[in-house]
Amino acid sequence: MDDDLKTRRTAQNLSATRKALRLALAISVAVPLLFLLTFGYFSYQRVRSETVDLADRLSDVAQEQALKVLDLDFQIASRTSDLVGSSNDAELAARQEQLHDTLDRFCRGYPQVNSVSIWGQSGALLVNSRYYPVPEVNIGDRADYRATRDLSTDIYVSPPLTAAVSKSPIFTTMRIRRDPRGRFLGVISVALDIQYFSRFYQALSRGDDAVALGLYRLDGTVLVRMPPSPVGALRGDSLLMKAIRDNRLSGQMLMRSTVDERRRIVSFKKVGDYPLYVAAGYSTDAVFAKWLYPFAAVSALVLAACAGVWTLVVFSLRRVSAEQAILIRLGEETLRRSHAEAAAMQTQRLGALTNLVSHVAHEVNNLLAAVTRQMLVARAKDYQGVKHEVEATLKATAQSSALGRRLLSVTRQLPLHPQPLHFASWLGQALPSIQGTVAPMRVAVDVPDDLWPFQVDPTELELAVINAALNASDASSTTSVAVLFIRAENVKDDSDDEWVVIRMSDNGEGMTESVKARSFDPFFTTKRDSAGLGLSQLQAACESAGGHAELESIRGEGTTVSMYFPRWQASSSPPIEAQAADISGAHVLLVEDNQDVADGMVALLSEYGAKATHVTTADDALVRLGSGERFTLVLSDVQMPGKVNGLGLAEWMVANRRQEPVVLMTGFASELRRARELGITVWPKPFDMQLLFPYLESKAL
Repeated sequence: MDDDLKTRRTAQNLSATRKALRLALAISVAVPLLFLLTFGYFSYQRVRSETVDLADRLSDVAQEQALKVLDLDFQIASRTSDLVGSSNDAELAARQEQLHDTLDRFCRGYPQVNSVSIWGQSGALLVNSRYYPVPEVNIGDRADYRATRDLSTDIYVSPPLTAAVSKSPIFTTMRIRRDPRGRFLGVISVALDIQYFSRFYQALSRGDDAVALGLYRLDGTVLVRMPPSPVGALRGDSLLMKAIRDNRLSGQMLMRSTVDERRRIVSFKKVGDYPLYVAAGYSTDAVFAKWLYPFAAVSALVLAACAGVWTLVVFSLRRVSAEQAILIRLGEETLRRSHAEAAAMQTQRLGALTNLVSHVAHEVNNLLAAVTRQMLVARAKDYQGVKHEVEATLKATAQSSALGRRLLSVTRQLPLHPQPLHFASWLGQALPSIQGTVAPMRVAVDVPDDLWPFQVDPTELELAVINAALNASDASSTTSVAVLFIRAENVKDDSDDEWVVIRMSDNGEGMTESVKARSFDPFFTTKRDSAGLGLSQLQAACESAGGHAELESIRGEGTTVSMYFPRWQASSSPPIEAQAADISGAHVLLVEDNQDVADGMVALLSEYGAKATHVTTADDALVRLGSGERFTLVLSDVQMPGKVNGLGLAEWMVANRRQEPVVLMTGFASELRRARELGITVWPKPFDMQLLFPYLESKAL
C-alpha cells in the first residue's frame, strides 16, 4: 500500500517534471524564436532605411548633375539668342562663319554638349557649332521641331534622337525664336550627349548591378538609363509615371519596374523647373541579400548562447516598450483627430459664410449693372435735363460696385482686376481709412516721389494693407506710444530683378519664433476673435501680383511685414485715344437671365445703332444659333437656368461657329479661371461697355 502510494506520487512528480520540462523546452524554443523574429524585422527595416537613404543620395547627385547640365544648356541658348537677336534666315546665313566660330567657343570644353544649332523658319539648318559650312539638313517634319513651333513652349525636350549629321545618340532642348512683333523666326537647339549621362551614371553606380539610374521626360519617355532600357518609355500604370503625372516634386516608393520587372526601392526628384525627372532605384533582392547574412550570424549566436530566463526578460521589456509606444501613438492620434475636427468645423462655418456673402454680392452686382446701363442710356441721350442726377447715380453705383468687390475679396471669390498703380497716389486716398482702422495708433508714412509703379488689384492691396495694419494695432495695444510705420522703396536684387517693397512696421511686443514660423498659415491665430486669415490674405495678394511677402519680428521690439511687388514697365506704344463708337449694323445675341440687366444693355446698344436680340437661357441661344442665324457677337452670362450654362454655350461656339466671337460675363473668380483655361474671352461683372465696341466696330454685319 505504501509502495503503491509512493509509486503514484513518483509518477505524479515525474509528470509534473515532464510538464515543466516541456514548458521550459517550449519557452526555450519560443522565446528566442520570437526575439529573432523581432530582431529580424527591425534589422530589415534598418537595412531598408539605409537603402532608401542611398537611393535618395543617388537621386540627389543625379538631380544636381542634370541641373548643372541644363543650366549650362540654358546659358548657351540664352547667349546664342542674344547673339543672333531677331535676325532672319538670310542674315544668319550671311553670318554663318562668324556665328559658327562663336558657337564653337561657347561649347568648347563641355563634353556634355554635342552641338548648338540655329534652325530657320522652315526647319533648315542655318548655323551649327560643329560644322561649317553646314550640311543641307531640314528638321521641319521632326516631332521636336513641330512641338516647339506649334506649342510655343518655353523649352521643349526631345525624345532620344540620332544626330542628323554626326549620328551620335542625343536628346535636344529647343527654344523658340521670335521677332519683336512675336512672329516665329526659328528655333535654337542644344544637343546633349546621351553617352555623357550614361558614363556619369555608370560611375555613380560603381558597377553595382542592383542600382538603376534614369532620366525621364514628363510623358515618361526614357532619355537615359543605366542599365540601358529595352523599352522607350514608362508604362502608364507605373507608380513612377503616376507620380510624374501628379507633378510631385520628389518622393520614394517601392515598385516593380515596368522596364525590367525587378522590384526596387525608388527615389525620384524633379529637375528644378525643367520638364524632366531623375530616379534612382535599388533592387529589393540586393536589400534582402545584405540583410540575410548578418541576420543568420546573429541568429546562430543567439540560439547557441542565450538563456531562457534572460530571453524572457528581454522579450517582456520589449513588450512593455511596445505597449508604451502604442499608448503614445494613440494619444498623438487622438490629439490630431481633435484638431482636425475643430479645423473642419471652422472650415464649414467659413464656407457657409463665403457662399452667402458671394451670392449676395453677385446679386448686388447684377442690380448695379442694370442701374449703370440705364444711366448710360440717359447719358447717350444727352441727359434730357437730368445730367446732375445721372452723374450722381453713376458715381453711387461705382462706389457700390467697389463695396461688392470688397465683399467678394473677403470670400476669396473676387475676380481680380490688376492694374498699374502708383503707391504714393493710392496711399493718399487710402490713408484716412487706414488711420481710422488703427486709431488711436499714430501712422507715419515715408514714400519717395520716384517710387516705381507696380501692377496689382487695388482692392486686394487695400485689404492686405488693412490686415497688416490691424495686426500692428493688436500687437501694439499695450505700447504707450504706438506707431505704425509705412515705408516704400525701390529694390534691385542680386539677379537684377526690380521690386517695389512696401514695409509696414510696428513698435509692439513682437512674435515668438514658433508664432513667427506659422504667421502666414491659414486659420492660425493667437487671438480669440480672429479667423486667422489676415496675413494669409496678404501673402496671397502679393503672390497673385507676381511677388511675395516676408515677415521679420524681434520679441519686445516689434514686427515688420514686407510686401514685394515686381516693377511694372509701361508699354512703349503710345496710348490709343478714345473715339466715338460706330457700331451701326452690328447684331448682338445677348444671353442674360436677369431682365433688368438685359433691358439696360439692349437699350444702350440700340442707342449706339446696334441691334440686340435677347434670350434668357443658353438653351434658347443654341436654338437660334442652330437655325443658322448669324450674329456679330454672342455676349452671354455664365450662371443661368437650363440644361446648358454660359460655358457650355461658349464651348459649342468654339467648336461649331469659330468665326463668330463669343464673350462671357460673370461675377465669380472660379468661373473666370475656368473660362480663361478654355481660351474664351471673359469679363467680370459689371464691365465697361466700351469693351464691346472693338468687337462690334471691326465685325459689324
